[in-house]
Amino acid sequence: MNCGSGMATRMVALFALGISVGCEPTYSGSGCGSRPKATDAAFGAIRLQSTLPPCTMGLEAPRGSAPHLIVSFQCAGESDPFLVAVKVDGELKALREVAGAVYGSQIWVDAGPWEPSDSAWHDVEAILDPLDLFKETDESNNRGRERIRITEPDASIDADASGFIIPYDVGGDNFTLVSQVPSGTPVNVRLRMIYGGSYPGIRRSVRSGAALGASDTIEMVCPDYGNRNDFVTRWTPPGPGDYDVEFRLEPQGSVPDANLSNDVVTKRLTVTPSMARRIAARPAPGSRP
Repeated sequence: MNCGSGMATRMVALFALGISVGCEPTYSGSGCGSRPKATDAAFGAIRLQSTLPPCTMGLEAPRGSAPHLIVSFQCAGESDPFLVAVKVDGELKALREVAGAVYGSQIWVDAGPWEPSDSAWHDVEAILDPLDLFKETDESNNRGRERIRITEPDASIDADASGFIIPYDVGGDNFTLVSQVPSGTPVNVRLRMIYGGSYPGIRRSVRSGAALGASDTIEMVCPDYGNRNDFVTRWTPPGPGDYDVEFRLEPQGSVPDANLSNDVVTKRLTVTPSMARRIAARPAPGSRP
């Protein structure tokens, strides 16, 4: 028997069954073939990523939240290794080796912890491929700058977004803040906050004398992907009148709160007599008072 012809027969049979042999699958759905080659690296953004609460990413980070300096850029396809340099106020902060994303396009580079003792704005520059190891079609998009800073911890109530909302099931849009409702109308009382610091937890409460009292305590562990800025409780005021509702935050633990004045907000909800009660109270035609 000819071993070579037997091998050939088996290969034909495998290909007939749709089974690829003798090559490595590359990108999804393509079977075998060459990997996509990167032709360009383009700067994206520079941000501070808090690795402790409040688990945020932005141009600012609260002191004590263990922020890292993050650089993002686009580089779709496979490439040889090249470098990313990060400078802060003109001085080299980090030099990282990277490569193209192969099957994706977005790349994130952690340039390490960054938390200066001041709260001033600092200039940060990222330089992709400073040694020109990666031959690109466009060398003009390899640099980018941002200004970043550290802020003092400050939990706060977003006063403009906190208040009273009429829910869907009673005819509201569950979005617009209102200051007046007819008697008997339930409302969603929403406290919206900015976590603002590396607090182990924050107690949130809404109160109006004996008519309303609700609270919770939010605890955060990074990474945190949910919308945890809102505390919402449903409430039906007991009758007509003006209700002053206190919205309050109480950060837990030993981390200081830089501004206590934005931890408490008071808003008024006016409850009017319902139309049914007005009709019932109106004298019938021809009747005596």
